[in-house]
Amino acid sequence: MFKKILVPTDGSKFSQKAYRTALEIGELSKAEIILLHVISLSSTYWRASEPFPIVIEESDLEETAQEVLNSTVEGVDQRGLVVRMRKESGYPAQVIIDMAEDEGVDLIVMGNHGYSPFVATVLGSVSQRVLYGATCPVLIVKEDEQKPNINVKK
Repeated sequence: MFKKILVPTDGSKFSQKAYRTALEIGELSKAEIILLHVISLSSTYWRASEPFPIVIEESDLEETAQEVLNSTVEGVDQRGLVVRMRKESGYPAQVIIDMAEDEGVDLIVMGNHGYSPFVATVLGSVSQRVLYGATCPVLIVKEDEQKPNINVKK
């Protein structure tokens, strides 16, 4: 079974569900969970209405990263498992792939934002890049979709 599970998080409901799923899987073999938030290399953000870039300080990025990690685990039963929180800087997909190899991870569990194929192609998808670049199994967890209630009258 799995001994080390890597769970990248961006703080979204999708990555929170992936974290809960990883805990369920990890409980079966008492796996160690590595919860990772990647701080994007770009610390400059542009606003269309501003003539100059807005530079975000590294300390602010670190603080936000810790908040993302904390919010992911908040209120979730850790099931007695060891959960290590990590913050790394870089390009998210590459950092995830590299960490999985460096840490000897058996499984990556990550959320999927559910972009349409067109949007994912244009913008790129971290989960897609990890899926094709990782050397270990990758589980993509989708958020539950509400199915429409269709009443057919005869």
